[in-house]
Amino acid sequence: TVTAALARLAISGGDTYRTALTTADKVLGNIVKNPMEEKYRSVKRSNAAFQRRLGGVPGGHEFMLAAGFALTTKDGEEYYVLEASESKWTGLVAAKEKVAGVLAEVNRTGGAAAAAGAGAA
Repeated sequence: TVTAALARLAISGGDTYRTALTTADKVLGNIVKNPMEEKYRSVKRSNAAFQRRLGGVPGGHEFMLAAGFALTTKDGEEYYVLEASESKWTGLVAAKEKVAGVLAEVNRTGGAAAAAGAGAA
């Protein structure tokens, strides 16, 4: 679940956790704002910035899958791809709302309370 993935991300703590949440919020937000733009619904798994910010953080892979992305291979490269469908949209919006709420709490409290709450919500 998204909640379980966020709880795992929270273990990283501090700036790593905040950066992972910010990146997740940005990835999902871009899709919500531009749902039919394929470039926003696909993330190269090996992308260095993505790996540093979210994909390589414990819980990052789980988060992407829980948010509705599928791991696919194209031309020998792995991509997280979100299918443009009504069922995926519902999960995406719910994941975006969850991430935005946890990120707001992290920014408000400095991280400790939200890290503990990520697993409880």
